Amino acid sequence: MLSYFPQIRDEESTYSIFSRMQFAMQPPNFEVMGKMLFNRKFEVGRLNFQGSFDYLCNNLPSDFTSEMFFYNNTIYPLFVPFLSTKKQEKALEYFKGDYPDKLNKCLRISDITKTKTYIRVCKECIKEDFDIYGEPYCRRQHGD
Repeated sequence: MLSYFPQIRDEESTYSIFSRMQFAMQPPNFEVMGKMLFNRKFEVGRLNFQGSFDYLCNNLPSDFTSEMFFYNNTIYPLFVPFLSTKKQEKALEYFKGDYPDKLNKCLRISDITKTKTYIRVCKECIKEDFDIYGEPYCRRQHGD
């Protein structure tokens, strides 16, 4: 059982959950987090899907499920209209198990994010957002 796991906010992404956890626990990097959360040395918090959520949920209180994370805390619901029922079932199977490459291939994430698969933040855009809207927001694409 993990000694700490943050309370999940409404519609919060896994990226955000793991970032807040890393901030609270101060492990040296996301690879240490990968070992701690998923028993695999890999970078946690990538924008794409990492799989092994059954392992994580087995180390959390019983009200956490892989399905809960998959449907409520990833961008998976955006893919559903474009997937056959069979691919939807496979995607969940890969997310639960240790199959991140198969999951990304099933959802065709690797076609979308060939290189930069991390969320990036532009400090100038954050300042501009505060000036215009009173709060920053995450854009799907950075403007010119």
